[in-house]
Amino acid sequence: MAKAFDKITLKISSATPGWNLDVWQYLPVAGSQPFPVIVMAHGLTATKKMRLDAYAERFAEHGYACLVFDYRRWGDSDGSPRCALNISEQHGDYRTVVDFARTQEAFDSQRVVLWGTSYAGGHALTLARSLNPIAVVTQCSYTGAAPRPPLGTFLKLGLSGIWDALRQGIGLAPFYIQAASEPGSLTGSSVFQLRGYKPVHIAAEIKCPVLLVMPEDDKVCLPQGAMDVAAKAPLCELVTTEGGHMDVYPDGKVFQLSLNSQLEFLRKHVPVLQV
Repeated sequence: MAKAFDKITLKISSATPGWNLDVWQYLPVAGSQPFPVIVMAHGLTATKKMRLDAYAERFAEHGYACLVFDYRRWGDSDGSPRCALNISEQHGDYRTVVDFARTQEAFDSQRVVLWGTSYAGGHALTLARSLNPIAVVTQCSYTGAAPRPPLGTFLKLGLSGIWDALRQGIGLAPFYIQAASEPGSLTGSSVFQLRGYKPVHIAAEIKCPVLLVMPEDDKVCLPQGAMDVAAKAPLCELVTTEGGHMDVYPDGKVFQLSLNSQLEFLRKHVPVLQV
């Protein structure tokens, strides 16, 4: 069977001199350039190798180019210390890849889609206000609504963050805490980045169409947050699925439903031009 897309790896200069972003580029074989392009990244402590290819391949098969990247300090992108969360940097990395896309002849500069899952869903929502995408697609998105940790866990995380900040402040190696996703660690001071990040607060300012795929039993990114965004964003579509946070991912029980909902939304709001 003839291949539906070409995939190459690019190195794109980030906002930090000497640090490159590692980016997978998917270009459909059929159709005519310039293609609509979907800029994609993964969630908290995750990288593109954690099955973002399963989404990008399907999008490319349906005529959408994709740029799938790792943030600075994560995955195959440059930056140190490794496995450190910096929201401002991650927003900047989305901007870098979007700016790159808008300068390439292969991509339609007016038809850039922001895509994010989990924590990256929050980034996509937040950046919709300034990057002027044609649409935003998210699944199990972080909106600012998350369960409160037990007091003991909260205190332990806080002390870990202080200890890491002190160590790095005097030039020692970071102190890492356990994380759910590979490589399984996160700098302790990263926890201070989490406080106060509330993408729901700018939802009313998002002018483009937005898709939120919401697992109804999500215990990581609470469903109420997605419902709040849907109530505020004027062009938001909310798709509710069964299952929890991980069920929308490849091998999860509603992966196909989530993916099909995304493709249907894209066909509606960002149709591929037939030549």
